[in-house]
Amino acid sequence: MNHSFLIALGGFAIMIVAASCNYIGKSFKTETFSAGDTTAHSSFSMKVELPAGKDEASTNIRKELIDVMDSQLAFIDSYEGDRVFPAFEGDGNNEQICNYYKENAAKHLRALAGQDAAERAEYFDGDIPGWEYDFSLTKTADTLGYVVFQNLDYIYTGGAHGGMIGHGDMTFDRKTGERIKFLDDDITGAMQPLLVKGLISYFSEYGEQMTEESLMEHLMLWEEITQIPLPTWDPHPSADGLVFTYQQYEIASYADGMPNFTVPYEEIRPFLTEKALKVLDLL
Repeated sequence: MNHSFLIALGGFAIMIVAASCNYIGKSFKTETFSAGDTTAHSSFSMKVELPAGKDEASTNIRKELIDVMDSQLAFIDSYEGDRVFPAFEGDGNNEQICNYYKENAAKHLRALAGQDAAERAEYFDGDIPGWEYDFSLTKTADTLGYVVFQNLDYIYTGGAHGGMIGHGDMTFDRKTGERIKFLDDDITGAMQPLLVKGLISYFSEYGEQMTEESLMEHLMLWEEITQIPLPTWDPHPSADGLVFTYQQYEIASYADGMPNFTVPYEEIRPFLTEKALKVLDLL
């Protein structure tokens, strides 16, 4: 059973978690770049939305988002963590930078998929599965206080199934472009009741009624771990509260999808940083 929702958006297989919410304030100007490359054994696509302004916030956010694009595309299927092509250098515009990463990432994917297909052909008859990488970096929320960009990629390398990777949702201060840290440090222990409640709610939406004890038995945690960790991805704000999302295999099986839930602001408020309280207008 897969608890996530797969939709096609602009040619991309993008996973939108059930708790995601989008609401619009004064428009934060962006430019969108879309491109693709398809061969006999590989398919590459990308949709990138980058800030278009020259103000401080746009400049700072643009720099961080380009770093995100580099961290994903310049390391495709690099198990040793080695860069497969150099980072873009210079002061190019959004289109030039996106074209650079599109051409190099697609070229690398073509080579890997072609090599894999040749090796499989020596041992197997019939159709050989092709490789696929869909890169998505888009604005998902735009308010007067903050702007959210989401990086969520789909990758398939010929195995049993593909998977979702990326940096998740990144929230920036609308005025300065500073990345917003929502939660205070060392709060995992204190957050346990909210994490348990949220995960029980997630599974209950799909007919799985759990207690705290059965939840802990169901989750895929290392034996020495005695409490639920916070998600690796940063939480992001929505109209109803702060949204928490766990990646595939982070705490549960592939069949459990990407566990996610929303904690209302009145419940999460004691754990929020002063910066988060200010940006969310909760002071």
